[in-house]
Amino acid sequence: MFIKESKTPFEIRNEIYQQLVVQAQQNLQQDRVLQDFMQQFDAQITLDSVRPTGKTGH
Repeated sequence: MFIKESKTPFEIRNEIYQQLVVQAQQNLQQDRVLQDFMQQFDAQITLDSVRPTGKTGH
């Protein structure tokens, strides 16, 4: 007999949060305006500091 292992609400929330972090990082890296700004000012994104806000769009 197999017992289906289910995830806790915390584990589910953590997985979703991690996916949102990755998406936020990718969005910043692909933003043309931000890329121009970074090039103009020789700036860098510290990807470890990126956190999702829950807002979408520009």
